[in-house]
Amino acid sequence: MSRKWPICVLLAHTGSEYWVSYTYGVVDEAKRQNASLTIFSAGGYANVPGQIRQLEDCVTRGSKAIILVATSPAGLNPAISEARRKGVVIVDVGNGVTTDDIDARVLVSYRRAGFVTGRFLADKHPAGSGKVQMLYLAGPPGAAYIERLRQGVYTGLAGSDVEVVKDLYAASNKAAQLKLVEDGLLAYPNIKYIVGVAAGIEAALDVLRERGRKDILLISTLPTPTVWDAVATGQALGLVTDSVVTQARMAIDLALRILEKKPFVKDIAPDLLMISVDNVKSADRSPSLFPPGWKIVFNLD
Repeated sequence: MSRKWPICVLLAHTGSEYWVSYTYGVVDEAKRQNASLTIFSAGGYANVPGQIRQLEDCVTRGSKAIILVATSPAGLNPAISEARRKGVVIVDVGNGVTTDDIDARVLVSYRRAGFVTGRFLADKHPAGSGKVQMLYLAGPPGAAYIERLRQGVYTGLAGSDVEVVKDLYAASNKAAQLKLVEDGLLAYPNIKYIVGVAAGIEAALDVLRERGRKDILLISTLPTPTVWDAVATGQALGLVTDSVVTQARMAIDLALRILEKKPFVKDIAPDLLMISVDNVKSADRSPSLFPPGWKIVFNLD
């Protein structure tokens, strides 16, 4: 690098291992490329005003690029345009914003992630094979990527004998998801599958273990170390990985390429993979998960 570029990373939250993995990716890549990093968490998708203030603070601090996991598809658009007017590079990642006034994107298709999940189940239960029930733990209400995931799951399940008995929404943390799992099991005791966000599957692992329920199978729409380990030990059936660590590395690399005026691809993302009990032993965890023992940091000088 021609200089140590200051980069700001704005996260919607860091309340799940998924976003800890993302944080690991940006920190490790910034270290590798000798960039300076400041990371902010909005504390949740409802805090759009707070994230706008964080974005403005990044500009005031002199950050030359912002990696943005937006709390709202459209709510930050004016602040994004103002930052770019001041010469700050904006890389849109994670959830996606509706404005084209950005420099680059690293956006996987969460609709496709959901589709891969749904199709995995549909292949196991094609039409006429016998009805099975599924409880869907959708994730936090109002988050754009959550609705894309849900739409993808339903598209993937179309024409199969899998019946979704209920979509349940709550914040992406284990405590909130735990109540959903308990309520769901009470209302729908005959379900065969619990499918949903990683925090929900982590909660389900605990509840099913406590109740001795080995008849319910678990599938996560996103990866975390806990869920990956559960698949590896046969406690969960599978997960879809969007290689979140790789996404984070791509975002840092894109920002630095733009700042250094090097060639870059404006829209880029890794592929989506289904990790199941059948292939987990041979799968590489490093593109998807932070390493054991890594602790989150918010500043890198």
